[in-house]
This record gives sequence, C-alpha cells and structure tokens, in this order.
Amino acid sequence: AEVVELPHANLILLDSKTRSLGGNQLVWLVKQLDKRKDKPALIFSHYNPYPNRGVRPIPGLRDGKALLNILAKCKHARAYLYGHTHEWQYDQRDHLHLINQPAVAYYFGKGHAHAWLHMKLTEKSADLKLKCSNAQHKQHGDHRQIILKDAYT
Repeated sequence: AEVVELPHANLILLDSKTRSLGGNQLVWLVKQLDKRKDKPALIFSHYNPYPNRGVRPIPGLRDGKALLNILAKCKHARAYLYGHTHEWQYDQRDHLHLINQPAVAYYFGKGHAHAWLHMKLTEKSADLKLKCSNAQHKQHGDHRQIILKDAYT
C-alpha cells in the first residue's frame, strides 16, 4: 500500500492480491484518510468491492463491504477505481464513485471494450475518458467526471 500525494488529490494504492485487503491494511487506510483530509482521495486496487453485475459473475473482495463502509464515512474519499472484472462500469454511492476499468487486451465478454482510461486531474475534478483500441467501439470516448471539491470542503 502506498500514498501518492499530488497537488489536487491524494492517490491511495491498495494491495488486494489475495482478494482481500486484510484488517491491517484497512486500519492503515483509515489512518491515511484521517491524516489527509485536506485533499480529496482517489483509491485504487485490483479487485471489485462487490460481486460483478456484468457479463460474468465475479466475486468481489472478501472484505469489500468493510472497505465501502470506511469510504462511505470519509467524504473526501471521492472514488474507488478497480479493474479485476475487465468491464467498463460505473456506479455512484453518495459521494463515492466506483469505477470499474476495462481490460487493455484480454476481455471476458464479446463486444467488451479493449480500452484504458485517460484521467485529467484538476483542482476541481478528475475527468475520466475511455480510450478504446478500436476507435469505432460504441464505448470509445465515454466519460465520467468526479467532482473533487464540493460540500465536504
């Protein structure tokens, strides 16, 4: 786990290689979020926090509910970005954006985008734009905006 401090936001990188964050890492996350309330936080990890609702049923983190409870309590935690399911999906729970990133090469369902996200981070927002390998794909150019500063500040 690591924190990358940027001018407009903190990126918090979690290790979920065992499909679990574990109690120690969740305690560490709470401490990092508590120490850095001055800037919005974007949290990254490999696994989905809950079972996938897409083409294939893919279980989420074993402690995904605990993770989401922590992030729900921290208004400056603005997004959780992950990629394990290889599908471009987006959800929002109150202030928290849940961004499921697609695969660049290997996908699980016919017609899924081979793509990556381009993120432009400004003082006010994180603007995400989907860039598909095939510019003709129906999802090419999809975008989401994560407002970084609002009522929590």
